[in-house]
Amino acid sequence: MIKSRAILMELDAVESQFQQQGDEISGVIKVDMPSRFASTVVLPHLRDWLDSYPNVQIKISSADYTIDLVKEGIDCVVRVGDLNDSALIARPLAMYQPFNCVSPEYLEKFGEPKTLASLQDHLLIDYSPKMGNSQATFEYVEKGKTQQLPMPSVLAFNGTDAYLSACLSGLGVAQIPALGIREHLEAGRLIRILPKHEAAAMPVSLLYLSRRQVPRRLSLFMDWLEALVKRVTSTSG
Repeated sequence: MIKSRAILMELDAVESQFQQQGDEISGVIKVDMPSRFASTVVLPHLRDWLDSYPNVQIKISSADYTIDLVKEGIDCVVRVGDLNDSALIARPLAMYQPFNCVSPEYLEKFGEPKTLASLQDHLLIDYSPKMGNSQATFEYVEKGKTQQLPMPSVLAFNGTDAYLSACLSGLGVAQIPALGIREHLEAGRLIRILPKHEAAAMPVSLLYLSRRQVPRRLSLFMDWLEALVKRVTSTSG
């Protein structure tokens, strides 16, 4: 089944090379991306793409966990963090700098941690895509190396939207990419803490299958997405 899907994808790519103009580009693009990336970066600007290519249908999956592109029939995927998929072609999009954040309600109840040692008196909201049983840790960079500090934690999430909502609800300390929370910081709904002890910036990459022909609609979409991310990150930094 997986092999037959790969063959169909190749045939579709060859056919799409004959489509040249915007109104001639057609078909379906299936893309997977983190839910927060979709809601804060892509969706506010997606109308621009749809107006340019009205005959292309976009199907967005926001699984917030690693998926198999061929098995799931996904054309491309946005991933945050280090990559280990040697069979995929990667296009770097941006770097996500995490901020340490809490809500005003959390500060009022528990106070503000001023040092790494004081974090032992606080609660960490754990982001755990695989929902394993590992110890929740607060990540930070010291002398160029990533360090992990075990912290008390009673909540773990594998979805980025729920993770952010938990922090906004005053449920603990969260380490959230700065892109997408600027409005919360400016409005005072989130407060940045321990700015000298933040996690390393994470690469954001666009990945797709290595094949001889890439459908024109997919090539155009990936070019649009790459340009969009660069524009958004340059204006929100």
